[in-house]
Amino acid sequence: MLEVLQESLHEIQHAPLTFAIELVQFALLVFVIWVVAVGLGNRQGLLVKMLADRRDWVAAELEEASEREAEAASAPERAAQQRADAERRVEEIRADARQEAEREHTRILETAAEEVAEIERQAAEALERERSEALGGVQEQLVDVVTTAVRQILDEGFTPAQQRTMIQDAITKSLDDLESVSLS
Repeated sequence: MLEVLQESLHEIQHAPLTFAIELVQFALLVFVIWVVAVGLGNRQGLLVKMLADRRDWVAAELEEASEREAEAASAPERAAQQRADAERRVEEIRADARQEAEREHTRILETAAEEVAEIERQAAEALERERSEALGGVQEQLVDVVTTAVRQILDEGFTPAQQRTMIQDAITKSLDDLESVSLS
């Protein structure tokens, strides 16, 4: 370093004008670098602008990170709320399904009751019709038996007491048959 200082002093002494020009050039170079890097007046230099842009970018990143952190902190609460909403909706769906099943069950029971009532009505009609037909058939048989008995009596020449006994026996037997048919 001492040698550099001695060389500088030697140049100042032997060529002062060259040294003065080099010093002005150096000052101009420093000034230009200063203007470009830092700026002059209201104009910002490249370095200042770059640092300001970097500062703004860092601030924006910190803001975004803060928002993400707040969002991450609220995520469990939102998840719990969504889960509660989903569970509430599931319960609503289950309740609706139960109500629909009950309505369907009631409808099926009503339909079955109507069908049973119709079958019972048809069975009662059929039973009454068969009973009427059976009684009608028994009555015809009774008339036939009485007619046959009367013919036998007339044809065989029985006494009136015998005829009355035969007619009463035939009528009693026919009535017993009629009674057994109507009970079944």
